[in-house]
Amino acid sequence: MSSKAKAILKKYPLCLSCLKRQVNSKIKFSLQQGECFICGGFFERIDDVAKSVAEALSVYEFESFSIGLSAPSEWVEREDLIRSEFKLQGRRNVKSDASHKLVSKLAKLLKKPINRLKPDVVAVLDVASGAVKVDARSIFLFGRYTKSRRGLPQKQPRCEICRGRGCPECDYTGKIKGLSVEHLINQYLLKILQGAKTTFRWFGGEDERSLVLGAGRPFYVEVHNPKKRHLPTLTLPANLGYGVKLTQLTLLDDKPEKVPSFKLKVLARVFFQSKPDKKVVKNLPTLIEVQQASLRKRKTYVKKIYSPTIRLVGNRGYIRFICDGGLSIKRFLTGVGEPITPNLPFLLGVNVEVDEEKPFDILDVLVEGF
Repeated sequence: MSSKAKAILKKYPLCLSCLKRQVNSKIKFSLQQGECFICGGFFERIDDVAKSVAEALSVYEFESFSIGLSAPSEWVEREDLIRSEFKLQGRRNVKSDASHKLVSKLAKLLKKPINRLKPDVVAVLDVASGAVKVDARSIFLFGRYTKSRRGLPQKQPRCEICRGRGCPECDYTGKIKGLSVEHLINQYLLKILQGAKTTFRWFGGEDERSLVLGAGRPFYVEVHNPKKRHLPTLTLPANLGYGVKLTQLTLLDDKPEKVPSFKLKVLARVFFQSKPDKKVVKNLPTLIEVQQASLRKRKTYVKKIYSPTIRLVGNRGYIRFICDGGLSIKRFLTGVGEPITPNLPFLLGVNVEVDEEKPFDILDVLVEGF
């Protein structure tokens, strides 16, 4: 043992790991008496610490991991005191050494690689309390649902108290409790993937009185902090209750950049204040470009309507058409609300009201590549 190592040990009890960091000689043992002055015995307990971290990770599916260490500030302060007193420089500090050794032991225990850039899970150890907090990287899915019963909203209503930011009244979710398509899919996904919460991105929306048929409406969903990273074997369509079925669910490799362009097949039911001219009905343009204003965003969007047909039954009309995603269907049908031109009343020359019980149904959603 070098004279410098002996001098340090004469004044400060250090474990073998903490002593080795201060001197360059190949020391095989330390003559410390009492608890290590720098780490408080952490390195002597490191095997047990690694086992406790591995146990916390055992409930998660993962292929790679990373470790974070919340170490007492006194560790660095005490080591700096010794290095200043004995004029020691340019060596790895105690926190870096602890993290390196813990990662090495965990890699052997778990038989999994460390990945500091994009790990599946990150475990953060609080050295003082011994608590381990695990955070799993989100997974992203593409799915579709159908809805065969009316009266169920698509989205979970926003909490009006906090305006979606989260508060005690809504359990910090930003949304009020209640049945919706979002709620039913959320419950299903959290059950099979054991996540903390979900975030949805919808391919458009529908009236709560509308049906969603065909292959179903698509959506992206992020599952936060999932314990499971792979979908189990599913029998689809999965009946979620209240007329909602999950018709497709696919795990994505990464976070989708944006919702792609899509088109809707629509069947709308309307009432005419007076019977429209049959010739006008028959000669509707096969392609209608509408200017749809958004006063909130101070923008105007161009949306297209393709191949509209109207079947007249007395003062009722059954309208089928395909339209670009994002078209405000009800505003186009009635001309009521923020400006949208041309609208159906303008094209037919009569006032139009939607059937309040069955306004319009989504017959299918067409997305290129899905």
